[in-house]
Amino acid sequence: MRPHQAYDVIYDEQKKPKRKGGDDLRDMESYFSYITGLPMPKRDTVPQRKKAAVRWWQPIREIYDLAEENLLVAKDLMAVAVSRMREDKLTVAAPQSIINIVLDEYATGKSKQGVQAW
Repeated sequence: MRPHQAYDVIYDEQKKPKRKGGDDLRDMESYFSYITGLPMPKRDTVPQRKKAAVRWWQPIREIYDLAEENLLVAKDLMAVAVSRMREDKLTVAAPQSIINIVLDEYATGKSKQGVQAW
């Protein structure tokens, strides 16, 4: 073992902290697919995974983080956003398409402090 090898391991672990919520995020992905009727993205090739990361997984992670890792709140935000978009006859194509509505719903709930139970 090189003298500085132990530091490399510590640095690598600190460099990429493990993210929590893997099961919750998969649950949110399935829930979004269920409430919208959209199929989950394909993940067979690298280009498919890259496209899905931008359009599906990153927005789902953003919603989950916004809800302070509370799965029920995150699902509620998604459901309300999808409902609003459908009422306004807007296209729901992926979680990326609902993110602005989710942010608006979250901000509205926070500004009323206590009126909504986010």
